[in-house]
Amino acid sequence: MLNLKKVTLQYSPYEDRIRMMAEPEGGEPVAFLLTLRMSRALAGMLCNHLERALPPSSPVSRDMQLACRQRDAEWKLQPSEPVSFSSSMYNYLPEKFDLSCSPQSAAIKFPAGDDIAELRMNLIELRQLLSVLCRIFRKAGWPMDAWPEWFITEGPVSN
Repeated sequence: MLNLKKVTLQYSPYEDRIRMMAEPEGGEPVAFLLTLRMSRALAGMLCNHLERALPPSSPVSRDMQLACRQRDAEWKLQPSEPVSFSSSMYNYLPEKFDLSCSPQSAAIKFPAGDDIAELRMNLIELRQLLSVLCRIFRKAGWPMDAWPEWFITEGPVSN
């Protein structure tokens, strides 16, 4: 199994795909080319996981709680050195992915040749990844119907 420790998402207008460049532990960087179909499924399933992971009782609306937690994670996002693209980097075009979730984390597994690549994230890292993915959707002009209202609403969410 390739344990991915760092990823960088980049939109390729020429290919109309997202390139997820990844650094596996102790290995050479690889890239996963994510189509619109794959990206929509990924965004939808990951947002659904965040909704299910939210504790049920609170005097504040669920959408407001989810939106506030999302904004908090985005504010905590620290710039870091991106995974660099290389023409010698092996590119995978996954046709599927598996998602394993717990109340505190999520793991995405992509086929990588004869191996499996896994990206494990706590909920803050997951929200940060989704934030970057959402910005790429907007930049690409892709449909936003995979994203829940609480995620894409700008400004305050009503209670």
